[in-house]
Amino acid sequence: MNMQDGGRRKFISIQLPEVLQSDTDNQKIAYEFLQENNLPTTLDYVGIERIKRAAAKIKKEHPDKELDLGFKHYTLVEPDQNTLDKLESFDKAGLLADTSVLDDFGEATILATWLNADGYGLTVKPEVVDLAGYKAYYKEKHLYFITGGFTLESMKALISKYDAEGRFNPENLVLFGYSFPDWSISDMIEKNLRILNDGEKNLKINYSVRY
Repeated sequence: MNMQDGGRRKFISIQLPEVLQSDTDNQKIAYEFLQENNLPTTLDYVGIERIKRAAAKIKKEHPDKELDLGFKHYTLVEPDQNTLDKLESFDKAGLLADTSVLDDFGEATILATWLNADGYGLTVKPEVVDLAGYKAYYKEKHLYFITGGFTLESMKALISKYDAEGRFNPENLVLFGYSFPDWSISDMIEKNLRILNDGEKNLKINYSVRY
């Protein structure tokens, strides 16, 4: 339909990861197909392969059309009990001893969760910003710091981008608290943001730490 009328329809397809059976008549063909292609033998992967093949067919039949034929695959996974226990017994003072929450969830999961929570949806691709070797993620009004390793040199690079690049103006800096157990880093960021906000450009940069 998008190809026919130039529309930009998007949709979310939800499928339980039902495990297919090789000895069931109505599932045998799909099961064998997934096995032959080294894919997990669950029903959602049948849907994924259908989307890929439909996209390839449309592109072949209409090579002159510019269409978004991609998709993203998300899975809902319940955190294990160890991770839930760490979140339930959250204590900022204990972060120095345990910074493994990032590993439990993964950087991509945290970034996707924040982008969606901040109103950007599930399909956006943020810009990767290099701050003296530190990788931050930028989308419109937000700049996300998820991994550790932010240094004074990174802060200087951030200030330089605000000063020199007119298009770079995120209003919200968001840190993943579990990755920043050293509160001196947080203090350094807050102090330098106050300097930026009081400068000639009259910036209004909000700063928050999320857990």
